[in-house]
Amino acid sequence: MLRTAVVPVEPAGAALLLALVSLWGASTTAARLDRAAGGSLVAVAPSLVLFVAVIALGSGAYTAVTVAYGVAVTAYLLAGSIEHLTGSYSWAPGARRRRGLRGLTIGGLAAGALAVAAGAVVGPSLPGASGSAILDYRELGEGQGPGSWQTISPLVDIRGRLSQNPPAEVFTVQSDREAYWRLVALDEFDGSAWVLGRSEAPPAAGGLPEGGAGPVPSVEVRQHFEIGALSSRWLPAVYRPIAIEMADAYVIEDALTLVASDDLSAGVEYGVVSQVATPGVADLAASAPVRSDEWSRYLALPADFPDRVTDLARSIVDSAPSGSPYDRALALQGWLRDPGRFTYTLDARSGHDSSAIETFLFETRRGYCEQFAGTFAAMARSVGLPTRVAVGFTAGTLDPEAGIYRVTSKDAHAWPEVYLSGIGWTAFEPTPGRFEPTEGDPTGTQAERDASTPTGTATTAVPTPTTTAPEATLPSFPESDDAPGLSVETASGDEGGSRAGTVVNTLVFVAALGIALALAYVAIVSLVVVGRRAARRRAATNRERVTGAWDEATDRLAEVGIERRPSATPYEFALRYAPAHGAGTAGPALMELAQLHTAAVFSPDEPSDDEVAEAWEHATRIRTALSGSGRAGARWRRRLDPRQLRRRGRRNE
Repeated sequence: MLRTAVVPVEPAGAALLLALVSLWGASTTAARLDRAAGGSLVAVAPSLVLFVAVIALGSGAYTAVTVAYGVAVTAYLLAGSIEHLTGSYSWAPGARRRRGLRGLTIGGLAAGALAVAAGAVVGPSLPGASGSAILDYRELGEGQGPGSWQTISPLVDIRGRLSQNPPAEVFTVQSDREAYWRLVALDEFDGSAWVLGRSEAPPAAGGLPEGGAGPVPSVEVRQHFEIGALSSRWLPAVYRPIAIEMADAYVIEDALTLVASDDLSAGVEYGVVSQVATPGVADLAASAPVRSDEWSRYLALPADFPDRVTDLARSIVDSAPSGSPYDRALALQGWLRDPGRFTYTLDARSGHDSSAIETFLFETRRGYCEQFAGTFAAMARSVGLPTRVAVGFTAGTLDPEAGIYRVTSKDAHAWPEVYLSGIGWTAFEPTPGRFEPTEGDPTGTQAERDASTPTGTATTAVPTPTTTAPEATLPSFPESDDAPGLSVETASGDEGGSRAGTVVNTLVFVAALGIALALAYVAIVSLVVVGRRAARRRAATNRERVTGAWDEATDRLAEVGIERRPSATPYEFALRYAPAHGAGTAGPALMELAQLHTAAVFSPDEPSDDEVAEAWEHATRIRTALSGSGRAGARWRRRLDPRQLRRRGRRNE
């Protein structure tokens, strides 16, 4: 869920359960630490961990939220200090107690306000405050060093987007007309997945390639995008883009795919101008088969590609009215779009490898755009049509009042592009219930939509706009510096190909997370021990300070395996049990401390300050004497046992 959504997410389903469990865990742990550590700063740790985790998962500015959290922490610490001071001054005259409380309150408020203000002002200005994430949890396994970027094929991500509930608004676009908003074109099929082979991506500031389209009519489409919960570096754009106004944008020239220098965050805006071919019937019919070897990469199939898939493709295109590439592609498209033959559903096995293609064609005949687009592209290549798979979004829903198309995760889509000589790369639409919106309707799907109501198998048909969106305006962005280009490569991901890199990186991440959590736990336990010792030393009365020294000593003895029996008095424990079980050189100090503890508990007179100092001196000697007793591993194991912390916390309440 969190790999495809941006915090905050809708409070429903798994997100609501995660929030409730996280808040319950943090509050319960904080309450226990507050009791055990006497209201010290350590009780803030659970809420701080949760706060940082939410900030790390989200995007955007969190200054206001951070200030609010800082105010809450300041209020908690100040309240705890006032409570402690009230107990400490319970014996003092009323005037002195009021002065002490007033001074603490004024000083605490001033210090807290200064700390919160400094954090709000200085924090965003610190080096790295606006930099990229140290670990991008949404794209584990990525990263090939400076200037290089590897990502899982976006085709395998479609089902997750389509299944997201509730759907997230991934971007809005102001455009002259409806269109498919393309992210990337995948040009290699290795039998396991469609991927984009390693491609160099020079800065787009140097201009976009001009070649590739034939001398056919075209229209200029101007777009203005505002990114939402997209979670991607790919920049949506109508094919074919001829200009982009955005700092740090790059272009994969062969596929005319636009890439950002880093993952897009919510609120990013940019403008694109595209030139969309609108060939007429005569132009399409005149397209001849390609003869040049430069298109061989778009015809390549794995050596073990199933023969029966190729035979089926040949039988389909042989029924075309003519042998033109356009008619052959239309024949494949019509065969796959036949609702009597195939069913559109998300309740199908994901994947688009050779085995999945066979299962889809000859067994289940059920799938969504991943199967329809991938199968069309592979079959088209098998009959000599240069083809690649485009991944992006359908037009979305036109908001007439705002004059924008709202595109959500439910609009995620994949479709094939076939190269037609004299025309260029042309989108086809084999997925039932989807309608390719290019002006002139080269695929004939718009006529199909107009002639009949979309079948029940369609999930998100492109709406017919009832209001023409106003002409988009392109914002002015500073030109990027003369930066080196990116090297971009997609991997097949979980649905095929090698998963070793992702698995290894995930295991490394899990191991690092485990180590970090273990270190955090050790730090919290250490802080609890130190905080409890300080609370015992600062107890409200001398009697409590002496008994606190005794509790401190018995805690240290328990860590080396010398537990006091509830039935034994302190004197009996110090005289017989502790020496018999390895107290060693700590024995004499323990005996002296037991006598002080007994006197403090049963004497009607309050212990003196000298007796308090003596008690804590004995406790320190005991701790020093035990530091070399037993094995360090056993001592730390007992110290870190949550049951030990809980038991000691109850004993000292």
